[in-house]
Amino acid sequence: MIRKTKKTKYLIVVLVIILILLNSRSSYQSTNYKYSAIPKPMSPSTSLSESLIFYILSPENDSVFFDQPIFTYYISTMEAALSFWLNGSIVANLVNNSILPLTYRGWYNLTGVAIFNSSIITHQVIFGYFPDLSVNVNYTACYLNTWRHIYGYESDSIPTYGINEIITLFVQPNEKKETLNITIEYGRVQDVLPLDEGNYTWVNSTTLQITIEPLIRNYPMPSYLTHKMIFNMSSILPNSYNSQDFYFYRNVVPPQIIPFEYEKFLIATLSGAAYGHFYIWSMISELVNISIYLDGFLILEEYNKNGFRIEYFTIIIDTTLYSNGNHTLEILVTDFFNLTSKVEYILDFFNHESTNSTTEIITNNGSSSLTWLYYLIGFYCLSVLAILIFRRYYIRRKKQA
Repeated sequence: MIRKTKKTKYLIVVLVIILILLNSRSSYQSTNYKYSAIPKPMSPSTSLSESLIFYILSPENDSVFFDQPIFTYYISTMEAALSFWLNGSIVANLVNNSILPLTYRGWYNLTGVAIFNSSIITHQVIFGYFPDLSVNVNYTACYLNTWRHIYGYESDSIPTYGINEIITLFVQPNEKKETLNITIEYGRVQDVLPLDEGNYTWVNSTTLQITIEPLIRNYPMPSYLTHKMIFNMSSILPNSYNSQDFYFYRNVVPPQIIPFEYEKFLIATLSGAAYGHFYIWSMISELVNISIYLDGFLILEEYNKNGFRIEYFTIIIDTTLYSNGNHTLEILVTDFFNLTSKVEYILDFFNHESTNSTTEIITNNGSSSLTWLYYLIGFYCLSVLAILIFRRYYIRRKKQA
């Protein structure tokens, strides 16, 4: 009978321990919420003293927001120590009447703890944050266009890539992949097609890496300059569908060199100082170099590795420095992506013999009239000098006699 009583006591103790564990498990609030399940919130609880009053005013429990909510609370004394946790992580510098720092769509557990003297109050609320689905595209393009905008694209600059570049994009949706489905389309603006899944992978639960291969061929202008990606997103959470576009450029067209209309520089016979005017047209990038050669010799160059933009330039050639006849003019223009245009023109120079006062006049027999003049002046000077010497010598001899 005694042994039976001891066994009964042991069973009672075991049952009490099991009940305590079950009770504590039911009060535990998990921070890993699955999909749209809403955990049971914890009401304000007070221990040891009723002298401290604290509770969260906003967001309210079971509330849903489509914009970031304003956080407010009530505390009976400003001397209390406050701390706040969001989904199990402490939030630093969270003050009253501030915007909650929410990063991703989903359900959130906000817990606040107030401590004053011997009083401790904990308040927990559960709320949902479901803004429109969106993605943030991070790129590392070496060239950005700030001077040309695509209709409907809100960015201040558009990334631009060369023909042979491998493009790597890091895309961050505002929802974790566990509850998100995303498909990507890519191509020209006119014919966007589904992107091969081999071109994108999840780096982690919040970041998608996309790789775009180089263009196989130099596409004709202008249809392949603008490229577009479409991110189609759906979710099992509220506000569950959205689509977002991302544009970028492929620099496939080299700069163009165009002579002025009705430019006589290229078709007329040139003499004296000759002026030639040329347009430079660039679809995408700035220029880094202009080089101009005449008969293979560099006569003009403009270079800036950071790029420059000009609409036209003027060439001035002093044709009197060159022989009459044909001469080859070569113009090379290179843009930021090392796409180069080259044009060649044949110029015709002809200059008549000059007849100004500094040029000798050639007579019919081949002698120069100026030469005879110089001879006469020299003979006259020598004659005068001889007379002066003879006169001085004659006067001296006469005095001696």
